[in-house]
Amino acid sequence: MLLDRYAMEVAEIRILRRGSMLKITRVANGEVVFKLIGRMGAENLGELDTLVSAEARDRRIIFDLIDLTLVDQDGVRFLGRCEAEGIKLRNCPAYVREWTNRERGGSCSRKR
Repeated sequence: MLLDRYAMEVAEIRILRRGSMLKITRVANGEVVFKLIGRMGAENLGELDTLVSAEARDRRIIFDLIDLTLVDQDGVRFLGRCEAEGIKLRNCPAYVREWTNRERGGSCSRKR
């Protein structure tokens, strides 16, 4: 069975602050996929950065944004910086892609 061949880890984190919620689901199967669900803003970035920093340096990291409903300016800048450091943005909404292209610069703290 595929699950026997690859150790799969699934974790779920919910970040509730100031009336908004960001749900983060983590699946690891050779690469690490963080699925971001809901609203992403400045208040979520510290926790997300901590999760990314906790991953092994040699693991590929992907943010799946298919269920991301709203991103503020700080969130867009964070995503752009993370992408510039090698984190793949999967299912990136067009408005986020356009905004990250305009906001290039800085660095996502992927403490490696």
